[in-house]
Amino acid sequence: MTTLDTPGVAAGHGAAPCDATSEFTGRPDQWSALPPAVAEVCATAVDPLEIAATMEVCGVSDREARDRFHQPDLFVMARELFRTTPFRLARPTHPRRQLRPGASVDLGRGALFALHSLIFAAAIRGSGLQLPWWACPLALTCGWAFSQGVASTMYSLRNRGATSDAAVLWGLVVALVGGAGVGLLGVEWLGPRSAMFGSVGVVAAFSVYVTAFAILLVHEELAAVTATLIPCVLLALLYFNGWPVVVPGKVVTGIVGAALLLVLVASLRHAARQWWRRPRLLAGDRRLALRHVITGICSGLAISVTAVLAGDESRSGSLVVLSAYPIVITLGVLEWQLRSYRFRANQALDRTGGSALFAGAAFGAFLRALGWYVTSLACVSGVIAGVVLSHGQHLPVTLLVTDDLLGVVFFVGLVVASCSRVDLVMRSWLAGVVTFAVGLLAAHILEGTVGFGGAEIVAAVATSVVLICLALVARRVVDAPFSYA
Repeated sequence: MTTLDTPGVAAGHGAAPCDATSEFTGRPDQWSALPPAVAEVCATAVDPLEIAATMEVCGVSDREARDRFHQPDLFVMARELFRTTPFRLARPTHPRRQLRPGASVDLGRGALFALHSLIFAAAIRGSGLQLPWWACPLALTCGWAFSQGVASTMYSLRNRGATSDAAVLWGLVVALVGGAGVGLLGVEWLGPRSAMFGSVGVVAAFSVYVTAFAILLVHEELAAVTATLIPCVLLALLYFNGWPVVVPGKVVTGIVGAALLLVLVASLRHAARQWWRRPRLLAGDRRLALRHVITGICSGLAISVTAVLAGDESRSGSLVVLSAYPIVITLGVLEWQLRSYRFRANQALDRTGGSALFAGAAFGAFLRALGWYVTSLACVSGVIAGVVLSHGQHLPVTLLVTDDLLGVVFFVGLVVASCSRVDLVMRSWLAGVVTFAVGLLAAHILEGTVGFGGAEIVAAVATSVVLICLALVARRVVDAPFSYA
């Protein structure tokens, strides 16, 4: 056997074993985390400077080295790659995973996300529960946050080549305990205590359900979830309309509860047999999961604020509540265009090899997808405005514009997060939350109270701040070939 056949003992590649906490393991299945050109050079380089030069050409900067790989600078990162990557003459045997373009099936996928609120609303009304105003918004926020954290953890384990089954049961337990705890805090701070059972139960149940739903999505079992929820959607529509068949509320609640239990059982099929085994997470995995949880909290709060404001506006007319629905109705288009953008960007990367031509192609794909999504938002908002005005009801323009801005924020945020920069998305959301809190405080100091009209203006300003923060970083993230590894 020659030195060329021995991993890590040729051309200066270090033979020392890699630390268990290192970002780079040197295994071939980890090359998928690097641009193809960098992965190839890492295996054949005779000097770390070759790797550093290739990374610079592919758009990997010192900032990328610090933020994404926690290395002091680009050259330290190149030396670490040189030390831990086995020397090989062959090209990597694990090519970058090919993505599918957006398709009409994504419209149904987005509609399925939007129908969760309809199903739970029917179940709650059918059960006769009298919930305080904060229970449903808090349930939405907790469900969004816990599901984001669990999905992030599972993907992190998979990207390291480890199994994600240990994260399933622990994620569901965290969602259950966390949702119940947050519900208890809501009862303690906002009351009333008489609604403790219903409020805590709804927050905990919704948190567990959405987390189980996210686990099934990670395992790409959307068809099974759809088959379970479609009957619930039909029953909910019959229950609310009362035609052509009157469905008793208790029946709706029972069937919806059974469907949610089926989703939970289906997710538990992916749990580890040794249920007590905890997932082995690195420090970077925990940081990433925490960022997704914080982003989920901010996203859920934004949707909840819009829903609460729309509920107050609906006192002037039952159709006014539709002003909070453009983002919900266009979820399918968002999913479609997000996939289409990623597909076109990856095609451009294959075509240009990460050269200077890639930046223009990737940003063009981003603008094209964003344009289609904004067009769908505008069309839906126009239809809603026409319906509300045609019935002689008041149109809350500020709230409608805020919901459209929120849709654009979600789209741009998902693009940036899909490029592995959820940290930038989190900071943008936190800037918006701070703006919203400061705005409410300023309005309270100046006016003595904060009305719903003032809250709508503050919400619009805060959403605009989030969008501006994302717009300032989106071009840099989209243009970097390293974002599509």
